[in-house]
Amino acid sequence: MTTEACLPGQAKPKRKSPRRALELRGKIKELCLAGHTPIQISKIIGKTKQAVFLHLKNLVADGELRQDQTNYQRAGPLEERKWYKIVERMIEELPFYTRQGIVPTARKMGYRLIELGVMTKGDFDLFYKKSAEARRGVDYTYTKPSNLPKAPIDCFVDEIRQTTGNTDIDNKPWEPTPDQEPDDPFQVAEDAIKQCKDAILEYDGRCYEGEKGAMPGRWYKQPIYCEVWGESDAISVDLLRFLHGKNVKVAAMRGQFSTPFMVECCRRLERIANLHDHIEKIAILYFGDSDDAGNNIRNKVEAALRFYSGRSDDINIPVEVELRHVMITPEQVRKYRLTGYQLEAFMTTEKRLRDFKKIAIEAVDECWDKDIYDDNCPPEKYDYEAHGEDEPQDIDPDDLCGEVYSDMSEEDDEITIREKMVQMATEAFKPGWEKERQNEKDD
Repeated sequence: MTTEACLPGQAKPKRKSPRRALELRGKIKELCLAGHTPIQISKIIGKTKQAVFLHLKNLVADGELRQDQTNYQRAGPLEERKWYKIVERMIEELPFYTRQGIVPTARKMGYRLIELGVMTKGDFDLFYKKSAEARRGVDYTYTKPSNLPKAPIDCFVDEIRQTTGNTDIDNKPWEPTPDQEPDDPFQVAEDAIKQCKDAILEYDGRCYEGEKGAMPGRWYKQPIYCEVWGESDAISVDLLRFLHGKNVKVAAMRGQFSTPFMVECCRRLERIANLHDHIEKIAILYFGDSDDAGNNIRNKVEAALRFYSGRSDDINIPVEVELRHVMITPEQVRKYRLTGYQLEAFMTTEKRLRDFKKIAIEAVDECWDKDIYDDNCPPEKYDYEAHGEDEPQDIDPDDLCGEVYSDMSEEDDEITIREKMVQMATEAFKPGWEKERQNEKDD
């Protein structure tokens, strides 16, 4: 066995304690399994990134960690490092949408990252692929672990693809049940007698309170009927949330709309206008992109509305239909300094989201007349004087019959109302009452 000689005046090299090395290795493994990246681990334990990478490499080689659990592999080409940073920032920006009550689409998140300068529009197509890989944790083949940070698997929503139909997998069979015996006849008679007695003895003579008036619908008797149409499903879901309480229908064109869907929408407008004579105009509040594709879709929607407002043999909307392009317009792009002509560019910061909601709400409120609504609101309680009626009064069952009813006999005048009720019940159940009752039913 040989030992390394030291030059005169040179300090002996420090040897690492095996126990401390094992503790450090265990700490790195624990932090890695908790979801921390190597960079975060290096900051937590106060070691260099190179040291952390070396420990992770050894942990994988010794079988204590899988490669996909390390959250990161040593940086490779420049493009790989770029997308690692973009996805890492994407994960950091998810709470922005959570605070708004929104589950974003990948498209929405992409526009926010463009707004923040994290990526460019030219990265959009690859962003869809990389963000999907980060959510899966594996590449598109579902076999190779991803080098990207792991994102929540359900952090983005797909508003277009839906699964329809039902399954009866949980419908358990059950055996038939036996017939039940009839009710006890004597118990039936006893219950009926008790019910009759209680009804008489507990009668309080109070009036039944009338129902309060109901407020009209927000659009009741309004001369303008409006609906909100969005270019995409994703934006329509957000509009429905932003316009909660405004009671408007929200429809989604889903890009290049189909003829069956447009026919369905226009037949709905035709039916509503024909059923409500007070409608003088229909306003369609349109939310779509202002790029070439968005303008093309909007122009087709407008052309379809014109066609079904008088020139079609199948549908004829009997009032004027106006398409109001609410958002997004070139003027809005300039005014709010947006990064593009897509609606998602208006949903990249909290201030822009507030402006988006404000514009949407104001567009709906412009179609609504508060004075007409107020004029149709009924009073809270029934107005007897306005209807020329006397308000009904309570009856005290302990008052004498003659004090309340003028048509009573002299004999009944001296007994109370409740006593008269008891007398009526007693006489009704005199011998032979069942035959009298049967005769009444036969008549």
